[in-house]
Parts: sequence; structure tokens; C-alpha cells
Amino acid sequence: MSTLNKIRLKQPSDLLKTQKIIEDSLGGTTKINKEKLQITAPFRNMNNMAKLMTALSNKNIKIDEFSVQKPTLDEVFLKVTAK
Repeated sequence: MSTLNKIRLKQPSDLLKTQKIIEDSLGGTTKINKEKLQITAPFRNMNNMAKLMTALSNKNIKIDEFSVQKPTLDEVFLKVTAK
């Protein structure tokens, strides 16, 4: 099961550009919340975080907030027992 990272941006104009950078850096599919200027993306390899942050910095994307959330025991249980 993947860990989730959430990135909230300062500029609405950076949403689509940031989404592409995240998908290229981490793989997988992202979700955008336009109202919160937030992108959520799953990732499995923490080593890709440095690559992502470097890519965002190189494109001068301003981040307001960044968080990492591991799955809860309930989420893991539901994923395992749903088979």
C-alpha cells in the first residue's frame, strides 16, 4: 500500500505543471483539488522525494505546504480483506 503525499501550492497557475512534474517524478496518478490548490499523489519509494523536490525547485514552483501520510491500520485492513 502506498504512502500519500499532499502538496499545497501558492499559485493556482502552477497546478497542472506541478501535476505533470509529480507524475513524472513519482509515477502513478495524482488528484487535484483546485479549491485548496492541493495535489495528492501516492508514492512507494522515498528516494524519489528528493528528485521531486529538485524538479519543483528547478521550475520555481512555490509550495505552501507539504505532507506525507502513511496508510492507517484501518486502510491496510480494508485493502487486505477486500480481496
